[in-house]
Amino acid sequence: IERFEQQMRNGQESRKKARHREFLSKILAHAKNFIEFHKKKSNKLKKYAYETRNKLNWIEKKEQQARDKEEKERLKALKENKFEEYLDLIKKEKNSRLLHIL
Repeated sequence: IERFEQQMRNGQESRKKARHREFLSKILAHAKNFIEFHKKKSNKLKKYAYETRNKLNWIEKKEQQARDKEEKERLKALKENKFEEYLDLIKKEKNSRLLHIL
């Protein structure tokens, strides 16, 4: 009878340990999935931020090129003594200080 009781206790303990190991493995798997999910989400946000910054830099570069081109046109008109064209270009820029001086 003692041997039978001992076998029962051993069986119960082994099943309890097996359930505990399974529980711990599920917790570890969940933790890995949780970390992986948030790492992917973070990487995606970093990618969007990088792309947005690049797009904004590209837009700023294009706007600067347009401003530089207009400035060159104004200087060219001024050098060639095309005063009316120069005034039109200044009005287009809406530079009140230059308009007041002229």
